[in-house]
Amino acid sequence: MVSILSGLSAALNTLTIIPAGSRLAELHRALPWFPWVGAALGALMLGASQLLSMISVRPWPAGIAVLMVVLEVVLTRGLHLDGLADWADSIGGIFDRERRLAIMKDVHTGAFGVTALVVDVLGRWAAFDALIEGEIFFLIVPVMASSRAMMTELVTSMPYARSTQGMGAPFVAGASKNHRVLSLIGVFVICIPFGPVGVIVPLAGYMASRILRWYFLKLYGGITGDLLGATNEILEVVLLFALAIGGGYASILSGWRI
Repeated sequence: MVSILSGLSAALNTLTIIPAGSRLAELHRALPWFPWVGAALGALMLGASQLLSMISVRPWPAGIAVLMVVLEVVLTRGLHLDGLADWADSIGGIFDRERRLAIMKDVHTGAFGVTALVVDVLGRWAAFDALIEGEIFFLIVPVMASSRAMMTELVTSMPYARSTQGMGAPFVAGASKNHRVLSLIGVFVICIPFGPVGVIVPLAGYMASRILRWYFLKLYGGITGDLLGATNEILEVVLLFALAIGGGYASILSGWRI
């Protein structure tokens, strides 16, 4: 029970603003909890969006979408955005592997990083707007659960890219196949109640994560904390955009009908 609770505590402390606390050696125990924490974040955002819709004088999906973007940044401390910016800066030129890794450790954000952040925020806002207007914003739950489950997928199937310690090192060091299996089981348990689309979302996330895995191995030789953050941002926006584009189909495929 202690190890289970310490894993949940580590996941909350890592992925959210909640100061749950954790010892460094226990961080790998957080991995099976990643999809559950993602689902909880999605549920909080869904509840907030519904509350705002109820108290709004008139329907304003675009305005609520802006607030949802801000809320997600606050709830996650913008941690994954930082990883996205660092990754984008590292691909801004043709460098060797060590140079790319060194750029990601630089605390300064360059032009490529800023551009990636702008595209990410605008893309997220546009997708939120479409999902809210289409009354399928509840699909934020399987999306956020899936994007975080795929972080566990990469941690448990890739080596650590750096020769020195970094934020991702404790996760990779203790990662096991059991963590991977539990995370995958967890994300499908979360997503299946949402109907066929609840099966499609994690499967699409998994396929996208395999592409990212190949890319990270080729260019960086493994995974890092920044690359994990970038993974979450990329997958979340891609999945949200796919649902927004296929809004009508996503609505039809949400929920099981006999």
